[in-house]
Order: sequence, then structure tokens, then C-alpha cells
Amino acid sequence: MSNAALPPVAPLVQTLPAPEPDSTAPPLQVKLIGVPLDLGAGSRGANLGPAALRVAGIKRHLREMGLVVVDAGDVPVRFEEDAFTVEEARNAKHLHEIAETCTHLADAVHRSLAEGYFPLVLGGDHSVA
Repeated sequence: MSNAALPPVAPLVQTLPAPEPDSTAPPLQVKLIGVPLDLGAGSRGANLGPAALRVAGIKRHLREMGLVVVDAGDVPVRFEEDAFTVEEARNAKHLHEIAETCTHLADAVHRSLAEGYFPLVLGGDHSVA
């Protein structure tokens, strides 16, 4: 089937109106939690994600949406280039450091929820997801 035989997409898409905001509901409180982790990625750089989102103004954009935003900073990420053995490198790349970071993240998310905030996690590599 050639592209010419395909129906146009635009007429099939219907734009729905945004729901009216509930003025009686308190604004959602969001706590940003950064996880500058790239140890599970094949190449370095994903650790810059939280900082890049902050520089791009994520707090301002969320506030413009009517949200209350608190930035909890970044969870600690320990990484020492020579902190793993050759056997660990063959099997699970930086497993201990990733598990430790994910434990810090779980604690931060739990604290955020206990304080009544919606935790918004800013990553990092896929091991954070």
C-alpha cells in the first residue's frame, strides 16, 4: 500500500476541550526529586537530566500550571570508577551503586508522599524508571 492510499490523519483527530478547573480543590503539591544517575546507561550523560530540567525552568512551568512546587534537590549517587570488580563488570554494571541510589530514591518518594506531596522524579537513566 502506498502512502497515497492512506487516509489523511488530521480529519480523524478531534480536539477535546480541557476540563474546567475545580476552584474548590487545593492545588496539587509537587515535590521534585532529582536522580542524576547514568551508571546503568551504555554511555554517560543521562545524569545531567535533572539539572537540565531545572535550568529549562521546570519549576516555573509547573507553577504556571497552578501547582505548588518544592524542590527536594538530588538523591545522593555514589560512583567511584574503580569501585567494582572485573566479575561485577561482566555481570551487572555498577549494581551496588544503582541499588543504593534506588534505595535513596525510594526513601525520598516515601517521605514526599508522607508529607502530602506528589513526588515527581527527574532522572537519570532507565534504572531510575
